[in-house]
Amino acid sequence: MHNTTPTIILLGSTGYTGGLIAAMLESLGVKFWAYGRSAEKLQILQETHVHCIGVQVFNTGEDDLQSVLTPQHVVVNCIGPFNLYAIPVVAACIEAGACYIDITGEQAIVQASFDTLSQQAKSNGALIIHSMAFESALSDLLFLRSSKLNPAAEYRSFNTYYMLNSKQMSPGTRITMKVANAYDSVALCDRQYVDLSSLSDGLLTDPIAPMNRIAVGYPEPILAKAHGNVKNACAHYLIEPNSDLGYFMSQPSPRNREVDVEGLMARYQRSQIVGPTAEERAQQTFEIHTYLTSDAQITQCVLSGRDMYGLTAELVVFSALKAIRCRFSGAGDVAISGVLTPAQFLSNEGLQWLQMHKGLKLTVNPLNQANP
Repeated sequence: MHNTTPTIILLGSTGYTGGLIAAMLESLGVKFWAYGRSAEKLQILQETHVHCIGVQVFNTGEDDLQSVLTPQHVVVNCIGPFNLYAIPVVAACIEAGACYIDITGEQAIVQASFDTLSQQAKSNGALIIHSMAFESALSDLLFLRSSKLNPAAEYRSFNTYYMLNSKQMSPGTRITMKVANAYDSVALCDRQYVDLSSLSDGLLTDPIAPMNRIAVGYPEPILAKAHGNVKNACAHYLIEPNSDLGYFMSQPSPRNREVDVEGLMARYQRSQIVGPTAEERAQQTFEIHTYLTSDAQITQCVLSGRDMYGLTAELVVFSALKAIRCRFSGAGDVAISGVLTPAQFLSNEGLQWLQMHKGLKLTVNPLNQANP
């Protein structure tokens, strides 16, 4: 089916974010294969995207990919919930020595890859990159930026806070967040994972007042641990003190409760929910605040922008093209493999993209000296 030249396989190409990525690949003239569950939608995509070189109905099983994957493939996975569907796809990519990139915001699949698959991926020459999405990837790049300004052998903490002006989500984001409640949500405390409900306020000393915070189960603690020099890490929503959302601060955690995943997925398949339009995405603004604390200094970054789904599509395409350059075209580190965080993979190219992006504003502040 596929030749031996570097090729992008886009899983979930007819979904909301997958469609944005397909459109961006088309606009850049990048050829790709489109995989999805609906033959009808795939046919429409192929007719409207001249750089789509083929389509394939895909049922998220390992066997669906094993017969076609080679080390020349870059698999971009947009089929969530990733905790349910990504494991066989990752396994097929590792077996083939291919490159895998996804957009998950779920912890369990990311933790499993870093904890159990790193050595196998390296041995097979595979490259696995989770969470190349606006939230976790940007936070990880802000860690890299802060660590260059605040170098240290060890960091006491790296915490991320998100402030979003809109809760309008894509259908995939909605179902992923609901299914995620069936899995443990963790923070990083003293280099170990602990349940969010047991997170001590004493570890959260970042100067966010007068805001409030809600700890959330995003992959940032797993990414922080993967950097190897961070003791404590957590992701949060940042809530204005007069916001109605503040009542969540005093509510019992919904995590680890019994979740009818089968029922949720059945209702999702029947639903007619659509994601935000391009105009609505352009009005969705966000701020990401990060605090990197060493013994000497606290470094605060504040990144603001808009159109989170559009940024995710940009990050994925940027990463896929870098993977092709580095791994298959003789440029850069052709031996790069293993399970990497977004910032570990994008490195200085990612920082340059972040700082030069016309739609993003970055402010970096060295704050008060941290007490020993």
